[in-house]
Amino acid sequence: MHSTPSSAESSLEDWWVDYRNRTRHLDHPADRVIAGVGHADRLGWAFVAGYDGAMKQLAPHLGADERVSLCATEAHGVHPSTISTAAIETDEGYEIIGDKIWSTLSDRADSMLVLVTTGRDGDRNLLRMAHVRAADTRRELMPETPFCPEIRHCEIRFDAVRVDALLPGDGWTDWIRPFRTIEDQFVALATAVYVSRFGLDTAALVAALRELIDADRDAPQTHLLLNDAFVTLRRLLVDIDWAGVAPDERARFERDIPLLDIAERARIKRTQRAREQLEQ
Repeated sequence: MHSTPSSAESSLEDWWVDYRNRTRHLDHPADRVIAGVGHADRLGWAFVAGYDGAMKQLAPHLGADERVSLCATEAHGVHPSTISTAAIETDEGYEIIGDKIWSTLSDRADSMLVLVTTGRDGDRNLLRMAHVRAADTRRELMPETPFCPEIRHCEIRFDAVRVDALLPGDGWTDWIRPFRTIEDQFVALATAVYVSRFGLDTAALVAALRELIDADRDAPQTHLLLNDAFVTLRRLLVDIDWAGVAPDERARFERDIPLLDIAERARIKRTQRAREQLEQ
């Protein structure tokens, strides 16, 4: 059975401080999730830890205490051909001009990783990932989502925002595409740790996900195993004994569990491609 939530978990800011204090001694983002999420009193806080872990796994150069938001989606969605937020080269470096929407936790970010275009090569949009200071942007809160409403998203205006660094590699293939897999891994891990407070035995699933996070994310087996992990997680959730769970925490969980469905369509496509690769 789970313990009574502490007052340190009454707000996202308090949760973040408590989480970082509990996990500061650990180096690997996944180990921080495993050690810290068990103290959350809601799935939203577990997601925050998972999202932070995914960002730090994607970009190990980021500081452990640095709160970072990935900014990719624009008015026309997020696709390599439609990205219009641009990094413009100047005599002093690069500046970003454009807008992003639905950037997770961008209201509290210290910095942002921003998907930008640097021009075109024929019909191909040349994409990079830029690291900028969040304080240099203009942010406006977007409407609350029906699940995890404590986690906010912003519409962000980049009005000649100075770039700290254009990160190496292609913005799509080296950053956005792998992040989708990494985020799934960390969200599954964080959820598995969190629901253990309901009396579920998730130790084997947590161990499997911890190993999977360091596996080759381009290997088809990785995507098949990740899909299996989500199937296992959903089966476990059916067995929650709500008798020992505080009514308010149960209500939050039932409100927030649709979080697991957000990336399901993309995950199914990746799983199908992985099966096809292995059948060739």
